[in-house]
Amino acid sequence: MDVFLEVLKWVAIVFVAGVIGQLGKSLTLRILALRRERRAREAAAAWPSGGDATGAGGATNDASAAVATPPGDPPAAMPPPGADRDAEAAKERRKLEKKARKAELKRAKKDAAADAGRDGDPS
Repeated sequence: MDVFLEVLKWVAIVFVAGVIGQLGKSLTLRILALRRERRAREAAAAWPSGGDATGAGGATNDASAAVATPPGDPPAAMPPPGADRDAEAAKERRKLEKKARKAELKRAKKDAAADAGRDGDPS
């Protein structure tokens, strides 16, 4: 009888640990979903047109809609596959465009200074 009670005690301990672990997992998934939603809202607000990063005015990739989501998470909370790569590529593209604009402004300023120097030079 002692062995039976000992086994029953350990079964109960393992069961309680499993319940606590499952609750922790659910809480973590919910926190991550809320964080993704907040980031998506901030990213959408950052675009002047209010559209998405595809530049298609709200068009989405059909493959991203087929991504399975964990139970309890809204489908919009999961980013499409490769979203990180797309965001990094867009960031790099904006960085290169900014560098090109800066170089063009610098070149125009230099040309204007050279023209001003030639206009004032009597030679």
